[in-house]
Amino acid sequence: MCRFNINQKIEYAERHRDFDKSLAGAVLEQNPRLVNVQATRESRKLYNLCSKVHSELNHLVCFLRFNVNSTGILYAKHTPQNKIEDLILQFFMFRFPLFILVLESKRGIFVGYKNRIVKYEDSFENVMKKLEKIPKAELKDLEQFDNKIWESFYKSQIIKQRFNKKLFKKQIPKKYLKMQSFEIEKRDFENRSLNEF
Repeated sequence: MCRFNINQKIEYAERHRDFDKSLAGAVLEQNPRLVNVQATRESRKLYNLCSKVHSELNHLVCFLRFNVNSTGILYAKHTPQNKIEDLILQFFMFRFPLFILVLESKRGIFVGYKNRIVKYEDSFENVMKKLEKIPKAELKDLEQFDNKIWESFYKSQIIKQRFNKKLFKKQIPKKYLKMQSFEIEKRDFENRSLNEF
């Protein structure tokens, strides 16, 4: 975050819901050295906006969960506080390059596929119908690794002596626990095998 140059800070800050365009102009007119260390009121405000956007993005790439429909489309429903839907999809497109990713937000339906992100104003159902006609990677491609490896990893993480549902809920921010896509963790918290999970 601190390594961002002034243009990157402005680019992130512009995504904040409370961003004022005059702020960027005021910061660009100031001494770059003072701006770099947030020595002016405007540069501190810009830094704070940028920091909030970056923080929300980091949280969502950790806590957002995608569902998989029968045709192999990965989809989730969540409206971030700031305008970062495309940044979220960029992250997950890097993780799942063979799959179509759909993020439904109050700002529109965002679709990521083959290094492109498109925003649709249509309904979720109509967008999904269009996407289901595109030839896609098969669901088996999600399981590129041997299940035994994942099974042993999963078992090593669930240790009965450390089981503490109260602490689990305390560590996860409440707003993310309410997310529809986080239901799996809440419902299946006590499962012991990868297949059950």
